[in-house]
Amino acid sequence: KGDSKMIHAFVITPDKTHLIFGGEDCVLRVYDLINMKMVHQIEGYLRPIQTIAVSPFQNLIAVGTDKKQK
Repeated sequence: KGDSKMIHAFVITPDKTHLIFGGEDCVLRVYDLINMKMVHQIEGYLRPIQTIAVSPFQNLIAVGTDKKQK
């Protein structure tokens, strides 16, 4: 599904199987690039997502949010 909110950050996992992205809607999404479908949607962030990092072993995701309150 499309979303009209702006995406601020995205990363492709080191094994190139997943795209992780987030932005203005304060939702982190994980998209499976092999099967071409959304596999996780994590809601609950209070501020827009600005940065995303994935650990080399792909077992951790770090998310940074905007300083301003939404």
